[in-house]
Amino acid sequence: FDHVPLSEGKTSQFRLTRERFQINPARAYACGDEYKDFYAAINTGMHPFMVSYGFEDHDRLIEKFAVPDEVISRTPADLCRRVCNALDLADLGAPAPALKIAGA
Repeated sequence: FDHVPLSEGKTSQFRLTRERFQINPARAYACGDEYKDFYAAINTGMHPFMVSYGFEDHDRLIEKFAVPDEVISRTPADLCRRVCNALDLADLGAPAPALKIAGA
């Protein structure tokens, strides 16, 4: 995790963060709640996780700023599922899968 100062451009800060931690852009993620976060992630080769329960709402992100619906989470649980899936982790908020018993 890294903090982006409000007074500085996000694109340059995302790039500096990637370089400082020597992160391959293909394995870099950024999470944000406004269109600037989305475009900064895209412009630095990072994968965006967007949420619509923060600064910007869902319709505004899609209609005004053309952020794809597919990358926007509407709830914290939805974001958790997306992050867990992207990082190949067990979904911490999902119920345990049912066991299938042979012959039953």
